Amino acid sequence: MSTTTTPASTTRPGPPEGFLERGPCPLCGGVEFVPHVEFRDLPVRRCKACGFIHPAFAMGPEAIARYYRDVFHSPWHRRGQELNSYINIRALRRMPMLAGVRSFLDVGTGYGFLLKRLGERGIEATGVEPSLAEAHWGRDQLGVKVIDRVLEQSGLPESSFDAVGCFEVIEHTPDPKGFVALLSRFVKPGGLLIVNTDNFEAKAVRRLGPEFPKWIPHSHICDFAPATLERCVTSVPGLTIAARQSYTAWELLLRGAMKSLRAPKPAAECFSLSGELEREMKRKYRHWGLRLTLAHAGFTLTRRDDLEGSMMYVVARKAG
Repeated sequence: MSTTTTPASTTRPGPPEGFLERGPCPLCGGVEFVPHVEFRDLPVRRCKACGFIHPAFAMGPEAIARYYRDVFHSPWHRRGQELNSYINIRALRRMPMLAGVRSFLDVGTGYGFLLKRLGERGIEATGVEPSLAEAHWGRDQLGVKVIDRVLEQSGLPESSFDAVGCFEVIEHTPDPKGFVALLSRFVKPGGLLIVNTDNFEAKAVRRLGPEFPKWIPHSHICDFAPATLERCVTSVPGLTIAARQSYTAWELLLRGAMKSLRAPKPAAECFSLSGELEREMKRKYRHWGLRLTLAHAGFTLTRRDDLEGSMMYVVARKAG
């Protein structure tokens, strides 16, 4: 990865069709960047002031809204979300401060599998999800409460939930600080906010470099590390960190071992915007049962009470 200090805007081509320049750092407002991963279509940069990692270009607001409302759904996503729900409920159960939670709002709930797991434990769970197909599937097939809107259009009352969570959602938002502030508005005073996302500076991620499979720069437009995730959360007045947890996905450990046996791929060969858009909703989710077993084992073996693993959970308490 390059450490050239030339501002990215003077050395890179313009954005692909339908994408816009990101402008200042969405975390600190800085305007100087260094290249981080030089993907051909959507290069990723690092803010010189705060270290926040994010693509230099992103879809505009209307395009983002259409993408998640109309395009973002597939059997591959459904199976992956179902698997993730089992691991996320295990992670939540390891957080003692959540023992008294009776109402839970899951923002970006997808197909609603986590809502089902929470309901099985006696928690009144509500989800919001902009993907019409995913929200309708959750209501029709799982019988869970999913509102097919973004949170600010949901009609839900503010300050009404014991806990509000977002699981692998914040990386999709163009304004992460504004998103956390919005989430906080729906937490009761004294309640909890849970933010879950990838750690792009985890050891297993750095080992893979541009081959890390979560480099999806057209939809993952905010890429966090422990320091930047905590900065994002605590930048919202009234939120203080109450707990940290992480684990490292078994697939990354396997990919890292395999990578050591061959020559690394250059960044330009690791991501193609046109190729990704063509195949992302057509992927097959193979060996689901084996993946679930390995996911449980990986969580058990790698879980830790800090943010050094490849998947992070931050729990913040809202002032009473």
